[in-house]
Amino acid sequence: MSGEAGSRPLGRLSIALATYNGARHLGEQLDSYLAQTRQPDELVVGDDGSTDGTLDLLRAFAARAPFPVRVTVNQPNLGPARNFAATIARCSGDVVFLSDQDDIWLPEKLETMVRFLAAHPRCLLATHDAALVDAAGVPLGPTLGRQIERAGGLAGRDLIAGCCMAVDARLAALMQPMPRLREHDSWLAIAAEALDARGHLAAPLIRYRRHGSNVSQSYMSDHRPATAWRRFRERAERALDEPVLVSLDAGAAAREDLVAALQRQCAGLAGVLGQAAVSLAIARVSARLATDQRRAALIRAPLAQRPRRWLEAAKAGDYSGSDGLLSLLRDLRGMLAGGAGPGGAGQ
Repeated sequence: MSGEAGSRPLGRLSIALATYNGARHLGEQLDSYLAQTRQPDELVVGDDGSTDGTLDLLRAFAARAPFPVRVTVNQPNLGPARNFAATIARCSGDVVFLSDQDDIWLPEKLETMVRFLAAHPRCLLATHDAALVDAAGVPLGPTLGRQIERAGGLAGRDLIAGCCMAVDARLAALMQPMPRLREHDSWLAIAAEALDARGHLAAPLIRYRRHGSNVSQSYMSDHRPATAWRRFRERAERALDEPVLVSLDAGAAAREDLVAALQRQCAGLAGVLGQAAVSLAIARVSARLATDQRRAALIRAPLAQRPRRWLEAAKAGDYSGSDGLLSLLRDLRGMLAGGAGPGGAGQ
C-alpha cells in the first residue's frame, strides 16, 4: 500500500456472519460482539440451513442486541464461500467485518481496525493477527501471523483469513453480482492486492478457535511450530490433489469475474485510489488470467504439442514468482496424464 495521506471518516459498521450448525460455540462469538468498545451498526447473518440450535441462538440474540440483527436462511445450501459473498452483499455499512461462528473477538477489535482504516485512506482491505486457542478457548501459544513467518512467509501478504478482515464497502461492492469463486476471502485479497489497497495490523484481535472440525485446516492454524518444509508440503499436496484443469478453469473464471467487477466499479474505486491504480489492477488481473488460460491450453493440447507449449509458457514467465514451482509441478503432472476430456486432451 502506497501514497497514504490524510484521513477519512468511517460511519456505519456491519458484521457479516456465516453460520451452519454452529450452536456449540456461537454464543461466545455473539457475546464478543456485545463487548466491543465500538459497537457495530448491524449484524447480517447468512445461515446455510442449520439443523441444530443455531437459529434459536440467533433469534434470542436479536431480541437483546442493541443493534439490528438480520438473518437470512439460505435455500438451498450455498456453501461457505457463496454464503459469505451473499451475506456481504446484504450489508449496508461503510466497513464490513467478516465473522466465523466459532471465534471470540477481543473487545477492541472493531475500534482498532476502524482507526487503522481511518489513518490509511487508500486501504480497502485490512487484516489483523489472531491468537490460536483450543476448543475450550485456552491459548495454544502461537498466532496465525507468527506461524506464517516461522514458515518463511509474510503475515501482511499471506494472512487472508476472512475472520481477520475489515473490508471497505467499495471493495465489497465487487462481489455484486456474486462472482464465481471458491474462497471469498482469497478473492477479496486478490482484488485488494491488485489495487495495492491492502494493509495489515500485527495485533492479534481475535481468539481463533481450533476444535478439530473447522472448515479451514492449515499449517498456520496448527499449535505445532510451523516450518518452511511443512508449508511447502501442504501446499504441494493441496495443489496436486485436484486435476490441474479443474483448478485452472476455476481460477480463470474467478479472474474473469474480477476483471468485469473492477471495470464495473471503476468510478467508485477511482474516487479513492485514482484511475491509474484501477487501470493497473485490471491489467494485473488480466495478465494472471492470460497465464491461467495459457496453462489450460497447454494441458488440453494434443500430447505431441505439449512440450513446445510448455516451453512457450516458461518463456512467458508462467512459472515465475513464489508459486512458480508448484505451478510447474502441476502442469508437468497434467502434461503426463493421458485420456481425453471435454475440449481436448485432459486428465
